[in-house]
Amino acid sequence: MGNLFSGGRALPLSIVGFIALVGWVARAKIWRKKAVPSQATNLAPEWQDLFHRNYYGRRRLQMIPNSDRQNMLRDFVLISMRDSPNCVNKMRNYLGKREMPKHLYIASESIIDMEAYRAVVTPYYRNGNILEFINRRAVSDGRKLQLIMQIAQGLAYLHSLGTVHGNLYPANILVTDDEDIVLTDAEIYTKVVKLMLLRIRIPQSIVYKSHQELDGQEVPTKNADVFAFASTSYAIITGRAPFSEIANPYQRILKITQNGHRMLPKPLSTSPMLWDLLRECWSAEPTKRPTMSDVVYWLGRATPNRRSLLIDVDEI
Repeated sequence: MGNLFSGGRALPLSIVGFIALVGWVARAKIWRKKAVPSQATNLAPEWQDLFHRNYYGRRRLQMIPNSDRQNMLRDFVLISMRDSPNCVNKMRNYLGKREMPKHLYIASESIIDMEAYRAVVTPYYRNGNILEFINRRAVSDGRKLQLIMQIAQGLAYLHSLGTVHGNLYPANILVTDDEDIVLTDAEIYTKVVKLMLLRIRIPQSIVYKSHQELDGQEVPTKNADVFAFASTSYAIITGRAPFSEIANPYQRILKITQNGHRMLPKPLSTSPMLWDLLRECWSAEPTKRPTMSDVVYWLGRATPNRRSLLIDVDEI
């Protein structure tokens, strides 16, 4: 590559990794606060009713105060108005107009106001996120392939509308009570970067991102989503995040700056065809990564019966 990560450049990779780590940590933060029902104020009547009924449509919500589990105000609350009011107003206005596309594999959302905050509300699912789901129960390789395909279809649909997810990783992929996936928080991270010129500090998602995102070369793009999709698929296949064996976050970032995703060991249950596809998605050059439509096409060529993507696929 013609950048700092190429061999023979002036800066050693260790220095580049350190710079990426310091830059990531030093960025201004958006505080992610999780409200419980007792903290929610000024709710519209239909939301007050929602608190008492504990249901939203057909989907159950977690309504246990002080629970460690996700509650209905699942993920994103803006910083208060006293912190950079102009930027916050931009983001509040965006959320106020936000309309998520209706799709089988994209979570429904609503926006509520809570005093100085505006929150994105998503349904609660008892199965948790995709990584929690596959680690709680025996999920066959064939079923994992189906879930990966659902993620690809949901992401491809967003891309067809010109929407960049911006922060795809297992915690933003929930498993419904029917055991299908839904993508959450689509475009929020992208808008934060563009409207507020900030990065959210989310350590859990670092290992799913490309080095271009970590060092600021690449704002959230469709190509970055493709990279994150491959990292997420790897986590689903193996049951753990990439580089989970590395405890030190600095060492993790250093590994990513060394194009480490392409050096990850191939899981035994993964066919050469699927592995080649993931490695293409991890291409160091963003423009050489396939589109999500391409990914859906290649995944669609295989079914559990044809066994062409995962070996030893069990009957579903």
